[in-house]
Amino acid sequence: MSTPSIINAKALHTVFKESIKQHKYHNKSKNLNGILLLTKTGTLLFNTFDDSKTVSNDILNFISLLIASNYSQEEIVIEKVSDKLIGIQTYEINLNLNSNNQQLLYNMCCCNIPDSDLILVYLSKIDQLELGALKMIITTDIDLYTSLYGYRA
Repeated sequence: MSTPSIINAKALHTVFKESIKQHKYHNKSKNLNGILLLTKTGTLLFNTFDDSKTVSNDILNFISLLIASNYSQEEIVIEKVSDKLIGIQTYEINLNLNSNNQQLLYNMCCCNIPDSDLILVYLSKIDQLELGALKMIITTDIDLYTSLYGYRA
């Protein structure tokens, strides 16, 4: 039984990124602000739809939540992984997650990936109908990812 790594997360990211863009376009969603891909070891891939070159308010607010949960700012490292690609930026964030912060992330999570150490966290204010549609897209993309990469937890 192998342990999924950040490489798996990056591969998964490439699979569902286009569908999220399509969802945003077709549903004229203005409230889907970003997506976090999280490994339980504490590495995040953050995708923002912000066109600016700066780290968006969403990620700063998220970090504020973590700091409020007994995190010191020095424990949080943000590194830009790739340049802007059609309005999507990716950041890798390394955290040393303690159990309280893990629970916080799970509470925010809208979609667990079964039998893996990856979860998705949506930074959004979308309604339940739109959330349901997005979760269906993500689930389909996870299935596609599994078939493409032969992924098994």
